[in-house]
Amino acid sequence: MPRKSEWGRKIGTGPMRNFVVNYEDDPPERVEAVNFFANVSLAMSHFHSLPREIDKMSEIEAQKYLDSHPQKEQWSDLFIKATAQVGDLDLHRLAQLPELKRVVLYGFGNNALDHLRHLNQLAELTVYSDLIDNSCLNYVSRLDSLHIIDFQGSSNVAPAAFFSVVSRLPKIVKSYPPHAVRN
Repeated sequence: MPRKSEWGRKIGTGPMRNFVVNYEDDPPERVEAVNFFANVSLAMSHFHSLPREIDKMSEIEAQKYLDSHPQKEQWSDLFIKATAQVGDLDLHRLAQLPELKRVVLYGFGNNALDHLRHLNQLAELTVYSDLIDNSCLNYVSRLDSLHIIDFQGSSNVAPAAFFSVVSRLPKIVKSYPPHAVRN
């Protein structure tokens, strides 16, 4: 059953315009993934995007347009800790959320990062884990959409190996290397 949500948008210095947005039904696999991550993540954030076409319409015309063009619910951020309930393999559900733009993972292993390959809009990745090492960088090297990468809390990844991979990522603007391994 389609869901509704109220959104507001201001155009320039004009007044706030409020709209009711209809969401399309998600396929069962995506519903399961959203429910799973909503229950185990620290935060899962919506990505609110109204079509630009409505900016040139009156508020009434824009609402009619939105009523006849249901939106797909989008997610932007996912913050998740590895717990007894979540393991590396559970992240296969990320394939159902390819629109994610920011992911923060705590305590996952090398193989968890392989599941990020489905996130073709991923712009920011933060990984804090002593369970990963240089072998995870093979997965990271395929994340061409990354702008920011933070491995400060992943002390078993060698800074030199990290920089070698990051230097080949085409869109990187900021990188935070792992701290040196502590003895």
